[in-house]
Amino acid sequence: MPQPRLAGQVVHWLEQGEGHPVLALHCSLAHSGAWGGVIRQLGSAFRLIAPDLPGHGRTHFDQSRDIQAQAVASAAALALREGRAVHLMGHSFGATVALRLAVERPELVASLMLIEPVYFVLLDDAGHPAYADYVARGASFTEAYRSGDLNLATRRFVGLWGDGGPDTVPADQWAYMVDRIYTVEASQPSIIEPARRDRLHLEQIGPMPFPVLLMEGARSDPVISAIQDVLVGRMSGAQRVVVPDAGHMLPITHPAPVAQAFRALTGS
Repeated sequence: MPQPRLAGQVVHWLEQGEGHPVLALHCSLAHSGAWGGVIRQLGSAFRLIAPDLPGHGRTHFDQSRDIQAQAVASAAALALREGRAVHLMGHSFGATVALRLAVERPELVASLMLIEPVYFVLLDDAGHPAYADYVARGASFTEAYRSGDLNLATRRFVGLWGDGGPDTVPADQWAYMVDRIYTVEASQPSIIEPARRDRLHLEQIGPMPFPVLLMEGARSDPVISAIQDVLVGRMSGAQRVVVPDAGHMLPITHPAPVAQAFRALTGS
């Protein structure tokens, strides 16, 4: 469903179901269809609104602007269309967008579900040693990307966060990810760089006026658990769920526990 001018940009989204609106924000290198399994698990009890984030699917990315700020603006515009607060869930980079939106526009949010938020810079704000460790490990992606080897950069990124590589992922899906790997590089300032002045800072995060759930996979990179520790310490009353046999790609690999946790969060 296209909206030619939504927060000044062309945005496409999926919309399915009935009931209270749920705004769902996908991870890097995915698209709105990544929520398909969760949509099927929830059935028609909720109306899921899943946009393609900037540079993904069929949504335009203005590379002269910060990619996270664009995503927050389009998500806020979608929420405003509803005329009431929406349930908000995000995965990975989408979870960083959801958290920033919840902090900046809490009146738009009825509940918040953060699945594996990759907000590494908040670890630096907290003085957590996991920040330096992750930056050192993530340097291999940056090196490959800046050398111009986009296939290698994608391999290294997926090696950290995905399931499979070009030998196991369908060729068209792999080509899609390689073609959009530039969006991962574009996201680095807002989620990794401490000196970025217009980013979200840890001191801006506190208790939320709505239910909050932090969700992660037990097999995910340990940096995620560290980020969740920091967030729980700031958002008193936030719930936390760890899925024992899951990794980073929870909404795709484990849609049933994601839907179950969401239902518990929203009391439905």
